[in-house]
Amino acid sequence: MIRHLRFGLALTLLAIASPATAQDAVAIDPLADQVLRQMGDYLGSLEHFRVHAEAASDEEIDTGQLVAFGHHLDMVVRRPDRLWAEVSGDIGHKRILYDGRTALCSISRMEPSRKPTRVPRSRLRSTT
Repeated sequence: MIRHLRFGLALTLLAIASPATAQDAVAIDPLADQVLRQMGDYLGSLEHFRVHAEAASDEEIDTGQLVAFGHHLDMVVRRPDRLWAEVSGDIGHKRILYDGRTALCSISRMEPSRKPTRVPRSRLRSTT
């Protein structure tokens, strides 16, 4: 049951995070992998928990400029059969609700009047 919940949690996070492509795959640092596995084991031992995260991603557009997108994640889990997750940000708003029988997903896209923030390359920190 815990493995299924971990797998479901991982799928939920992936589904509501920014889309990634196979090109984005990089080598995983063994220490980071170990820490994330310990965190997963700890969360797997809890009957209920809440997660809040803030993240940003950069997308390169046709002109070569990087566009920064930010989003916030809130998730509440109550084992074995309750999950609520909400992501809001520059690209849109997503909400997932699981009541033990049915999963509901609500997605709304960015309004046309809202424009993402363009960030010059010189202002971005290197990730390498």
